[in-house]
Amino acid sequence: MSANAFSMFETAISLEAKVRDRTIQLEDALGRLAKANADLSDAHVRADAARMRLRDAIESINEGFVLFDAEDRLVLHNEAYLGFWPQVADHLDEGVTFHDIARIVAHSQSPAGAQVAPDRWVSDRLAKHGIADGAQVQRLDDGGCLDWRGGHADNQTIVRRCAAGQRHFEIRAKNMAGGGQVFGFIDVTDMLRAQASLQETAETLERRVSERTGELVELNRKLEGEVAERRAVQAALTQAKIAAEKANLSKTSFLAAASHDLLQPLNAARLFVAALGDRRLALPTRALVNQTST
Repeated sequence: MSANAFSMFETAISLEAKVRDRTIQLEDALGRLAKANADLSDAHVRADAARMRLRDAIESINEGFVLFDAEDRLVLHNEAYLGFWPQVADHLDEGVTFHDIARIVAHSQSPAGAQVAPDRWVSDRLAKHGIADGAQVQRLDDGGCLDWRGGHADNQTIVRRCAAGQRHFEIRAKNMAGGGQVFGFIDVTDMLRAQASLQETAETLERRVSERTGELVELNRKLEGEVAERRAVQAALTQAKIAAEKANLSKTSFLAAASHDLLQPLNAARLFVAALGDRRLALPTRALVNQTST
């Protein structure tokens, strides 16, 4: 009996040690679990806060924004995106797949191609979905169109919507590295109008410059004509001056020659009268000679 009691006592001691070790291990595991739960709760709080900040951020921008996960489920979108599909905006909830969105949009007959064969339009749209490349045009029931033009460099797609020639949108699509897609919608109507206004202003200025250049060329031509005319007049005046100077020289020479020719007989007559004055003459004759010499 005493041997059995001692054996039972030893067994109890051993079990107590094992229970104490297991208790310590369990308490440590519970502590780690509590810490993990606290970290997980904190991570959930941070994730929710980040999600709210992201939601607030995309709601604060003017462009439309939509985000799909790797399984093509709608994760986030803003009100501007819903404005593109007002007929089906109530059905575009988070978690709905892109396939369901395409089917809902097709049966609403918003795209012109879906009005005849919506299922075929959905099939074609899904075939092109996920490829941010190439080009495609989708006409809408309001007379506008969606023009998708892909970019090869950064895997982006630029889309312009022309609704009856009044509103224009630019849409960019990008595949994410971990799967899924991000779409951004921007209303570029004002920008295009500003560009058109600048283009019109540039064309007007170019036209005015061309007209002014033509006027200046014509004025320059007239000035060149006037300058040539003035040069011709100046040349004529110069020739007239030269002719007048030559005429004046001719007149001077003529007068000198005429004066010489006229004075020579007078000088001869004067010499003859002087010779007569040296002779003996009767008084009446001398009086006549003296009168002639004076």
